[in-house]
Amino acid sequence: MRVCQYAQGVSAGSKSKVSGATSSRRVRSAPPTSQASCFPGDATVQTPQGRRLMRDLSLGDQVLTADPFGRQEYETIFMFTHFSKEPATHVTLTTQRSYSLSLTAGHYIWAALVPSPGVEAK
Repeated sequence: MRVCQYAQGVSAGSKSKVSGATSSRRVRSAPPTSQASCFPGDATVQTPQGRRLMRDLSLGDQVLTADPFGRQEYETIFMFTHFSKEPATHVTLTTQRSYSLSLTAGHYIWAALVPSPGVEAK
């Protein structure tokens, strides 16, 4: 099972460089809050019914996930943590293949030590 986290109210901001990514974009609509969040509400995820906005997800919905070995499967959302209606600061990482991921600066992401053909952004 996985945990989904998100925040709302994000707008475009300045550009900066982040190690391990081709480029990044910081987005901020207000000073950071003490409540953490991971993804902006307008981020999309793959569900069995198609792509959906994070802010439209509910407990019990399923989202496509990938483990460190590249295996993908749908997992059921069993809780939301750190939900905040307050604006949060997000960073957008963009790869050399132009895939992007927006999340808070303190969120963990998997990083392969060697290329993994089983994990590819879609």
